[in-house]
Amino acid sequence: MTDKRGWVMLAYRMPREPSTPRIAVWRRLRRLGVAQPVDGLVLLPDEPRTREGLEWVAERVVAADGQATLWTAAYLSGDEEDTMVQSMNSAIAAAYAAVSREARAVAAEGGQAWLAATRNGPNNEDSSGDRGELRRRAAQLARTLSQVQSRDYFGADGRVEAEQAILALT
Repeated sequence: MTDKRGWVMLAYRMPREPSTPRIAVWRRLRRLGVAQPVDGLVLLPDEPRTREGLEWVAERVVAADGQATLWTAAYLSGDEEDTMVQSMNSAIAAAYAAVSREARAVAAEGGQAWLAATRNGPNNEDSSGDRGELRRRAAQLARTLSQVQSRDYFGADGRVEAEQAILALT
């Protein structure tokens, strides 16, 4: 069982139209990595940046003629809290695994591009274009990893492997 921790919770409801504010709220909630135990209720560990993030969302909901209520809470049951933490960790671990898989694929393609360059000469346009594309994909993966890390509130499995896979690309 984990130690009791505080949570910041947001209950909200928004009108269906216009959809632009709803989409902006959804995207921000996704970037924050919220848990959503039921429709219209999201929660995050109570930290300054998560509280600030949910305050931003609440302001946008109200500005779109919706309703939003923020509060802090604690689980009464340690088992329920553990289940929530495990659920959040599972989602992040899956994201780390996806980054690792993609980084390994890029590394394999990079090895093939290097072989092609050695066969065709380093100034070959095709091989330099391939290397540029691989660098672009590696940079995108590094950004993706950073985004996943920002949602990793509890030290999910797979972080070190994903970091190492990205480092292997540089």
